[in-house]
Amino acid sequence: MVRFYFMRILKDYLAHAIFIGLPVFLIATLTYINAPNQVNWPEVSRVIAILFILMFQIFGASYTFEGLQKDFLSPMKDRLHATPVNPAWLVVIQIGYSTIVSLLQSLVLIGFTMFFFDAAFENIPGLLGILILSALTAQLLGGLLVLLTKSAAKSQVVMTLYAIVAPILAGLNFELPDSNVKPYIEKYSSPVAWANTGLEGVHTGNANSIIFSVLMLFGFAVLLGLLLRHFARKVIL
Repeated sequence: MVRFYFMRILKDYLAHAIFIGLPVFLIATLTYINAPNQVNWPEVSRVIAILFILMFQIFGASYTFEGLQKDFLSPMKDRLHATPVNPAWLVVIQIGYSTIVSLLQSLVLIGFTMFFFDAAFENIPGLLGILILSALTAQLLGGLLVLLTKSAAKSQVVMTLYAIVAPILAGLNFELPDSNVKPYIEKYSSPVAWANTGLEGVHTGNANSIIFSVLMLFGFAVLLGLLLRHFARKVIL
């Protein structure tokens, strides 16, 4: 079963092409538009890359909610229950592989930005840690949504709205209007904001921002995992 899930997600060529090709195109295009002077490419491309990395990690939750729908919200469920494998482990495998694939896609975008625009991404271990937690929370959220809605299509709608709104509130798309609450919205509004705070902390060497990001993302992942287990017992097991 482990090999089956690995091959299924590996052979989703269309999703891989979209989740890598589209952000690569957008990063390149928006870098050229926003930084006509080549001197500014490294920093501009880095900021744009972070936006699309975090955004497409959310879209990448489709690996999980579409996989869980195929397995447990269709006639396939009875066939899986007939196997000696605990269905709970199948959910863990699905989310685990989806997280790894989403992380690898993020690394491709980082590599592209570094190679073509000379962007600087500091502290690679810290960067990887935050990206792993960010990808995991997106996959867990996608899994929870499909169990609640029992529909991959409805989950896709919710995740798409989240992928649009969360980066805006985090100040990634454009500068938010000045106000007393602006710093709090940009830092606390969503997991995207937490991840962005941590990634900026990695870039600037701000340990407090990194610790905040890791703790928030890890705590949210644990909460989502507990909720997922609770609803999985009702829907899957």
